[in-house]
Amino acid sequence: MITLYGMGSPNVIKVTIMLEELDLPYGFERIDVIHGEQFEPSFGRLNPNRKVPVLVDAREAGDPVVLFESGVILMYLAETSGRFWPATTAARYEMLKWLMLQMASFGPACGQALHFNRAVAEPSYARDRFTTELGRLLGLVENQLAKHAHVAGPDYSLADMAFLPWCLTLKRLLPEAVELPRLQEWMARIGERPAVAKAVAASIDHSRRDLRALRDADQATLDRYYGRASAPADY
Repeated sequence: MITLYGMGSPNVIKVTIMLEELDLPYGFERIDVIHGEQFEPSFGRLNPNRKVPVLVDAREAGDPVVLFESGVILMYLAETSGRFWPATTAARYEMLKWLMLQMASFGPACGQALHFNRAVAEPSYARDRFTTELGRLLGLVENQLAKHAHVAGPDYSLADMAFLPWCLTLKRLLPEAVELPRLQEWMARIGERPAVAKAVAASIDHSRRDLRALRDADQATLDRYYGRASAPADY
């Protein structure tokens, strides 16, 4: 049995897309990160960094495989299934460099731009900085899509699965950022894949629960969630 621990965040949706593409049965355990469930000792044993997603693969005898970091989970599922894992070294690393770009640069820039545009009311240097960097990275993807049908080249890959949930989140929360013609066409085309549509639909309920948790949170909870207060002492 595969268990995915998560919420309605883009990094979790990446993994859900991959599981649906592989048609692998899995269970979903929601972690309410707004109210601090990631700080429970049981979750800390799965991921000492206290972030989602976490994947636990107990399909084989012996100790289960426990993984955190969405890019690593995508790579593990691709390699162990033999799908979306290019056979040649050159093709594999062409895909991996775009996957790593999403993990190391694009995802963090999206998160910070969304935070300083949505969660913080006043204009600031931070808002300008991260919004500008997000625009630069989106331009990079737009230029790549001018040359190829997909983010990492001609074929649909882990890179598309990784970029898409963040782009869809931007479309919902910061729509002006993704008003790029090739990016829009790519989002629509990839969104029509049955596995992607199923994963995105499944995430809607989780996202609604996340929003309810945010609305119900008191100030101390919000301060901890947004990093304005210290983590619990046993972190």
